[in-house]
Amino acid sequence: MSILRKKYSKQWVVICALLLTITEARAQSLENTKVATPAVGIKTNLLYDATSSMNLGVEFRTGNRTSFDLSGNWNPWTFSNNRKWKHILVQPEFRWWTKETFHGHFFGLHAHYAFYNVSRLPKAIFSDNMANHRYQGWLAGAGISYGYRWNFNTNWSMEASIGVGYAYLDYKKYECGNCGERIGTDTKNYFGPTKAGITLIYTLGGKKKQAQQSTPPYIPAIIQKEPEPEIAVEVESNPEPIYLPPVKFQMEILSEKYPFVLPVTEFDPNQPVRYYGDERDNALTVYFRLNHSSIESEFSGNDATLTALLDAVNTINNSEEAEISHIVIAGFSSPEGSTARNEQLAGERATAVRDYLLAHTTTKKGTVLLHNGAADWQGLRKSVAADPNVPNQQEVLNLIDNSPVWNNRTQTGRQTQLRKLNGGRTWEYLKKNIFPELRNGTFIRVYWNLTNTINPNNSNE
Repeated sequence: MSILRKKYSKQWVVICALLLTITEARAQSLENTKVATPAVGIKTNLLYDATSSMNLGVEFRTGNRTSFDLSGNWNPWTFSNNRKWKHILVQPEFRWWTKETFHGHFFGLHAHYAFYNVSRLPKAIFSDNMANHRYQGWLAGAGISYGYRWNFNTNWSMEASIGVGYAYLDYKKYECGNCGERIGTDTKNYFGPTKAGITLIYTLGGKKKQAQQSTPPYIPAIIQKEPEPEIAVEVESNPEPIYLPPVKFQMEILSEKYPFVLPVTEFDPNQPVRYYGDERDNALTVYFRLNHSSIESEFSGNDATLTALLDAVNTINNSEEAEISHIVIAGFSSPEGSTARNEQLAGERATAVRDYLLAHTTTKKGTVLLHNGAADWQGLRKSVAADPNVPNQQEVLNLIDNSPVWNNRTQTGRQTQLRKLNGGRTWEYLKKNIFPELRNGTFIRVYWNLTNTINPNNSNE
């Protein structure tokens, strides 16, 4: 048995040496080639190798983030005292990679089918039953797995994986002698680890394309020419002036990039909050979930909005020509809640945007003006007017324009009338299609003031 194991080990040494030689040859040609994305990998599980089980696997790329792995194991050996772990195992697996195929983390869904003949397994690892009896039969099942892959270079990689799942075992039980008497037959349902591996991988690339050789620049021959006679040129006494476009301030460029960034001349101290009609288009909006006031960067495009806000504010704070004069943040809620709850949510949303801004920039708290817009009826009117699919559109607009938010005499309000309109169908449409846009800590505007009045068009300054 030891002779077989030594022979088997020598075979693997020869194979590994051959693969290393191939790798060296490939590495020498990399400078002149462009290697395509790896398409297939040949692998061996070192953990199975350690148990004298011959194994070989192959994995194919099936997509940008998927692959198919197929491995086979064979152990034909019988050791002293009739100890053996004979089996033939086939284990296919479909893998999903979190970033890119053959890179980093992956999750797998695998199946397994095997024939086995085992006896006198170590008692410390298995059990008295497995140590004192022989089992022969077949198994089948499936499971899930997780793993990670490290790529050392173009060809060589290693991965670690572990899996759990289910296996159905059908077996015959014998006494442990070489020709032990059969005790009986049985089946077993197994739940637990179904695979583990520390796997060495040799990856084969796709087709290669020879890199294009750069063409040497053309250098014309130098030809000596006879000097040409000088020609007198009459210079105009009054040449036409050359027009150069004016150079813009950094803040002017920033305001063109971000419409919510405005000069302080646009700020009205007597009416700092003007968010009606077309002025809403030149403001930034952060959206919130229903009945929530915490900022979620991945919700409803908030990530791009917050990135733009921080970029604009940091640009002004780091500028040598300007400073932040005011930042106006108005919080709103959709009109579907109670008056008290709407005011609470609107205030909390505006505060959340302010606190986010102060935590990520050097902005002074005193420059931030908060406005509690409560229920955003004006925003609702604008959205309803722009959506021809709103049921009873004109009646909704008339209610918003002519009905009070709350009537103390009748103890009813605008919301109650909208809920009853059209048997509630209009209200359901508003809840699904319009109210989500009104849940915001929004209409953020940033006003800047010049601190350095250097004229960018004056080349002497």
